[in-house]
Amino acid sequence: MSMETKDVTQHLRDPQVKAYIDQAYLDSGYRNRVALGKVMDSIIDKKMEELEEAEIGSSKDILDILTVAHKMRMEEMKAMVDYEKLHKAPEIQNQTNVQINEGMGEGNYGRLMKQLLGDKDVIEGK
Repeated sequence: MSMETKDVTQHLRDPQVKAYIDQAYLDSGYRNRVALGKVMDSIIDKKMEELEEAEIGSSKDILDILTVAHKMRMEEMKAMVDYEKLHKAPEIQNQTNVQINEGMGEGNYGRLMKQLLGDKDVIEGK
């Protein structure tokens, strides 16, 4: 390619490009939660078959595997929530609004205020 290194670096720093690369990385191989879930399901199925065939073995074996699968899922969900919080727009914590009213003004509001306050020129239509 005939791109300068600084141009490539600048494009890679773009938040949209960075998010795309991160997502592509997380979606590949065993980092993909679907692929990992399929592997965990096959391990659980295989263990269940082994327990049925042997007719000996404890439910503790399968419980240990299910506990690990559950823990992995909870950690994944926590990571997703943390990621969303990180990329969420910051909420305003404190805000101070200032309104500056200089005089009564010349518009409808100004005329109304002058009438209410009893300005004789406005009341007489001058």
